[in-house]
Amino acid sequence: MSDILSEKIASLLKQAKYTPEAKKLEQLDACEHLLRIISPGKKYPFEFIRATITGYHPEGTSRGLEETEVEPLSYETLLNDLVCYAEQISKLVNTPAEKLAISFETVESLSEKYNVSTKTVRRWRSKGLSGRYLRFEDGKQKLVFTSKMVDHFVKENAEQVKRGTQFTRSSEQVKALITARLEKWADRYPDYRQEAIRRTAKKYGRSAEMVRSLLVTSENSGLITGFKKRSAKISGELAESIIAEHKKGVSAAQLSEKYGKPQNLIKQVVNRHIVRELQNTPFNFMDSPDFQNSDSTNNILKQVAELKLATASNGDNSISNGEKRRAEADMPRAAIGMLEMYHKDLSIHETLSAEEEKNLFRIFNFLKFQAEQMRLELDDEFPDSQLIQNIADNMKLARKLKNKLVRHNLRLVVSTARKHAADDIEMSEYISEGNMVLMRAVEKFDYYKGNKFSTYATWAIIKRFATLRATMARRAEQVVFVADEILDIAHNLRTQPDQISAVEQANKDIVKVMNETLDTRERQIICGHYGVSISSKPENQRPQSLRQIAELLNLSKERVRQIEMQALKKLRGVMSPEQFDFLLKM
Repeated sequence: MSDILSEKIASLLKQAKYTPEAKKLEQLDACEHLLRIISPGKKYPFEFIRATITGYHPEGTSRGLEETEVEPLSYETLLNDLVCYAEQISKLVNTPAEKLAISFETVESLSEKYNVSTKTVRRWRSKGLSGRYLRFEDGKQKLVFTSKMVDHFVKENAEQVKRGTQFTRSSEQVKALITARLEKWADRYPDYRQEAIRRTAKKYGRSAEMVRSLLVTSENSGLITGFKKRSAKISGELAESIIAEHKKGVSAAQLSEKYGKPQNLIKQVVNRHIVRELQNTPFNFMDSPDFQNSDSTNNILKQVAELKLATASNGDNSISNGEKRRAEADMPRAAIGMLEMYHKDLSIHETLSAEEEKNLFRIFNFLKFQAEQMRLELDDEFPDSQLIQNIADNMKLARKLKNKLVRHNLRLVVSTARKHAADDIEMSEYISEGNMVLMRAVEKFDYYKGNKFSTYATWAIIKRFATLRATMARRAEQVVFVADEILDIAHNLRTQPDQISAVEQANKDIVKVMNETLDTRERQIICGHYGVSISSKPENQRPQSLRQIAELLNLSKERVRQIEMQALKKLRGVMSPEQFDFLLKM
């Protein structure tokens, strides 16, 4: 059976995997009901299909079935997708055969009843014969068809069923004739394998699938060896090129057309690459007894399904328009500093309650736990596309929950930074480091121990701030040392009149660097404190104390010192070693 064609129905199936078992059974019956009422040549709105399958009606809409948001689904698409949907759901439910209250036919019994091959029965599924998987006594799942579904299919496809019953099983003599003819084709026309199958099937009145199966058997046993077959694998440089282009957003269909390879092989190459990347990606999560308890797991799965449905409906917006308007109303109309804007932005995200926080952490870790379990099921050589997509969906939702947990705890970082920072410059650096610690803390927090996340995160942030403070102290000592060097150099330049031309050039270099690097206030403080003259006569500029400069600029002495340290940091970063060597030799 092929994959689901409609992206909308495929999305419904993803959400259905997390619904309770009773809901899955209702959706299974709804799929079979839809297959019995849809008609060839007609199109059906997705809203109608969704409402019939899930019973979900979006709130606040009064539009009829004719007014749809997406393109209506054709009869052919629904014929394929509803059968796929029903079979996938039945696999998840895993109902024991003895508990099915209605009568059913197996593939074998249906084959015998209508005198057709089991392959023919399985091909009928693409024509709308919907089946469901049941668990039998041996523990294995087998495909069956309810009597109501079989009767409907036979009624709607009477001609096709009659034609299928006219085919008889091939005798050994007929098989020998077919094999001989295929052998001649292989010797004479090794490049025309598909044409040989088609013409041989027509000559002997057999299905192409039967002839192909016989050919494959003969090739495996070595009776026929002449046909050239397409490579079943793509490897080497070609595989690397396909992977590189797929990462750039080129679709499998486009790659298939470009390289002349079937889409299924292109997808296999891409999927194998994704699996290799997944194997090297750690899914770090905090394990919990909740993940082993069936009742807790069902509750979490229900919440995950609701989150995915909400995400699909509302996109990535985590802040309501009302919250945005309230935050914007609080903003001052005049220009404000970046730090103040950051503080204002925090008001959008309210602090989570203890129960909300615990629940988010439970779901966050469960999503990664579930992704890890699914990764263990992946086949390295033939990975399941749906399984890969489920892993990606889980990790995408986990990232969104992590971002939400971080956003709602940003105030914690600011309040902790405010207690440790001496000024706005330090405050910005503390907040930046604190946010990084907060993101790591979300990954490492074990909600099941019963502690509050704020307590855990605060200690982690304080520990990082202690290390940061020591680093900043060492950096400040280096800046003071550089400032003393510049002061000594400036003094020497003023007390050596025999080197006045070199002094003037050095002064010009310093002024040029300051003009390009510092703002007006920083330049005033450096020039005033270290006696650097903006004019061409450095002897006219006398050093001033910080108190004198503070009175001149109407600032406190401590604020002047802070601005001076900030300006010296900038100069240290932009002055070349050659400039410093030149000044030291003056």
